[in-house]
Amino acid sequence: MKKFTTILMTCLIMLVVVLTGCSTFRVDKVKYYNEILAKVGDQNITRFDLINAYNSYGYTNYVTQQGKSEKEALLSTMDLLVQRKLTAQYAMDNPAEYSLSEYEVKKLYRDTVDSLLESVEDNKTTARKIYDLEKVESAEDETDSAESFKLSEYNYEKRVEIVDGQIKYKKIETDGDIDEIDISIAQKYIKYHKNYTQDAIVKQLLALFKKEFYANIDNEDEALYKRVCDKAIELTCTNLANYEYYLREDGKKLSTNKEDLLYRFVQRTYLSQLESAYITKVNNIYLQKEALSNESIINAYKAMYESDYAKYANDADAYNEKIISTDGDLIYYTPNSDAEFGYFLHVLLPLNNVEDDMNWLKDHRHLYTDEEYKAEQMALINQIMCEQRATKDIRDDTTGELIYEEGVKMEGEVSIQEALEEYADTVKDLNSFKEFMFKYTTDTATLTADMPYIIGYNTVTDEEYSSMVANFTAEAIRLMKEGKSNSAYSDADEYILSNYGVHLLYYVGPVNNKVKVEDINKLTIEQLDSAILNEATGETYLDRVFDLVYPASSEGMFTSNTKYSSYEQTLIESLYSKYPVTLYETKIKASNKI
Repeated sequence: MKKFTTILMTCLIMLVVVLTGCSTFRVDKVKYYNEILAKVGDQNITRFDLINAYNSYGYTNYVTQQGKSEKEALLSTMDLLVQRKLTAQYAMDNPAEYSLSEYEVKKLYRDTVDSLLESVEDNKTTARKIYDLEKVESAEDETDSAESFKLSEYNYEKRVEIVDGQIKYKKIETDGDIDEIDISIAQKYIKYHKNYTQDAIVKQLLALFKKEFYANIDNEDEALYKRVCDKAIELTCTNLANYEYYLREDGKKLSTNKEDLLYRFVQRTYLSQLESAYITKVNNIYLQKEALSNESIINAYKAMYESDYAKYANDADAYNEKIISTDGDLIYYTPNSDAEFGYFLHVLLPLNNVEDDMNWLKDHRHLYTDEEYKAEQMALINQIMCEQRATKDIRDDTTGELIYEEGVKMEGEVSIQEALEEYADTVKDLNSFKEFMFKYTTDTATLTADMPYIIGYNTVTDEEYSSMVANFTAEAIRLMKEGKSNSAYSDADEYILSNYGVHLLYYVGPVNNKVKVEDINKLTIEQLDSAILNEATGETYLDRVFDLVYPASSEGMFTSNTKYSSYEQTLIESLYSKYPVTLYETKIKASNKI
């Protein structure tokens, strides 16, 4: 829901580019964009609302992905807007069941401020260019988001659990804490939804937005950075003034004072996030009422198992080729053969500071004897410096101030010797290897893949089955044969080296069948839940098949999906009967410029 709202708010600001022009055109357009296309209870949906929604997600989802005509896509977008309004209204009218918890209010605050910050980021970039101050970066800007991974998010987040022999959606936790968010002003309004728009709350959010927007000021560049932030706010207010021109009612003038513009900007963003918070709350509660079928899961697994059995039971060569491909995790049957396969996690310590010298050495290999080349190579490897990520939030022991957020690259580097000493001292099992992996590896495929690497060999002929480099494969097979979980490195001669750097492996476990062919018709839901598919993340076969039968996208209450689950469909029908909805369909024309 946060992404939905952030995209929407960004599009609202960007839309002013196509709405500015001569005064006559603008006056005519005020009436055009404020024309009411639908009424939902006591709320209106204007052409402006529809255009924003269509541009931000309607066109992509309904035209590009689903092949609908423009008129059909506009109507589908309108249906979505109506359903969101209905759901939010329903939550507000039933506070006993849908009152937000303190945690949910804190999350509402956090999402609102994050959305505001994201919406003005482009203007901050423009301000830097205006002052030729691209060097003035915030702490967040200095972090390479492509290298930021959270260890806490790596483990599979289960969506389903078994209760009294029946699968049910796992209850979504709504307790906890969100750092640096104070909801003391909103505290007394938590049980009274209609008071959430209190002036005091909007002012509190505005203050929090400003505090965080100006927060990353380096002492050396404080004056320069403040100029950038001030200019970004000025640009934002100019855009907001143009945008709000089309929101005004006839004869009503909105103040163009900077503080008033920002106040209304925060208020609109907050109300949009509040709507999403209500929808999420209704969604979470209704998920628990969804009737799920054990048989649908078991039958889906059996169908995939039997299909793979037909493919590979008598064609081990085809299996051996498929299992090491990127689709290897989609195979549900392993044939009896002389081949054995295993799952492997991996840490890559890149060449970094010695890469250029290593490439030069490789290009001039002919100048050295084998012993000399090996010595030069090892000397360079021992000079490698390794970057580190924070595996958890790191705070100052005295002040409690956040120094590094989990997943962010930390300042300073350690030598490869120090990294390997830490590896030897701390890596004792799968969990400790995963922590080391998140701290050091630059192999992003390991961090984002659905499955670990799969490598195998023929127990009779020693033929290798792998898509990895030779020494990587050799080490993986050695670990499998010797029944060891991970390698130990006593000196540089034992490093697994490639053109990318030094590799560290962990043998997670063998690839095998979770149920025998003769027992497939006796399969129970408990067996699927106890059969681990991915030891690295904890995902089970129940989790995987459940995701196929009940896609997670269906849980995004009133997102741009057209296929609703039974609980969503029931809710939609009941809401339309509770609240009057009037749709002026003839006013929604594909010929209108969007």
